[in-house]
Amino acid sequence: MKSFIYLDRFKMYSLSSQLMEGVTDYILEETHNSTVDEESQKGPVASGRIIAEIIEKASTSFEKKFLHDYAYSIFENRLVELSKLVQVDSTFSKADALGSLKHSQIVRFVGKAKFVDFGETVKTLRTLNSMRQSLGVLTSNEERESLVQKITDTPQTRKAEIGGYQTRLKELMDVKTFSQSPSEMFFQKHLSDILESSFGDALELSMGFSDFQVSADLNRDNLRESERSIINKYSRLTEVELVLLGVVTQIGDIAPEQEVEEITEEHTLREAISINTASLAGLENSFKQRPSNEIIVDPIAVYVEL
Repeated sequence: MKSFIYLDRFKMYSLSSQLMEGVTDYILEETHNSTVDEESQKGPVASGRIIAEIIEKASTSFEKKFLHDYAYSIFENRLVELSKLVQVDSTFSKADALGSLKHSQIVRFVGKAKFVDFGETVKTLRTLNSMRQSLGVLTSNEERESLVQKITDTPQTRKAEIGGYQTRLKELMDVKTFSQSPSEMFFQKHLSDILESSFGDALELSMGFSDFQVSADLNRDNLRESERSIINKYSRLTEVELVLLGVVTQIGDIAPEQEVEEITEEHTLREAISINTASLAGLENSFKQRPSNEIIVDPIAVYVEL
């Protein structure tokens, strides 16, 4: 059994239609009452018909979710039957992975993972000063209450002592007392700008193996639950092993950067923008280029094997 965290059902059905003939010959409408002309199916009546029936019968959000899960099981089993699925686990080294995998290959990775939320990182950097102020207020509450009690209990004749208590209480009542320095805030502001420009609100799943790692950029729309719920259940650094199934898009040594052609007056605007793409790629690589021991995967599913 599988407990799904992520499922790109459109990609799954697209690949299923190619693995199991007939699905795309149906006229499928994801409405409450879908209509299907089963006589229009071409090809063998087998798994293709089952997948199509799964799509057809989906009428409610809960039912769809259950049926998509079943469709995925058929899809993965079919990949195994056709020997189109390579499986990688913790026993693999970088040499093993590079020897077994290639571009555009469907791979099933098994291992502990971490969720790298760039959007949440940017949000945290932008609110770090406010959070620090709030934490300062909370952690100094006991001292404030003590000062109030001392001011109340101290005889009015001891004005200097009372004045000291009042000065300290005034400091603790001002959130600026707990603020970061202007230099820290200046640095964090511009760091968050760079991260937001480079990564946006990307949510990445990363799996670390002995001497290589695997990364997949998750589409938040395909998550089965909210990010907060997933993190609460599995932690950002998971204790359980996850299964990541996807298509290898980047692997092996990094290609050298292309030499940028000089833009002249002879170039059209379209040509100039095309030439400048190499410069843009170089700028992006300075922040997020993958290392040679990282494999990038286009994810189809992430789940826990039960």
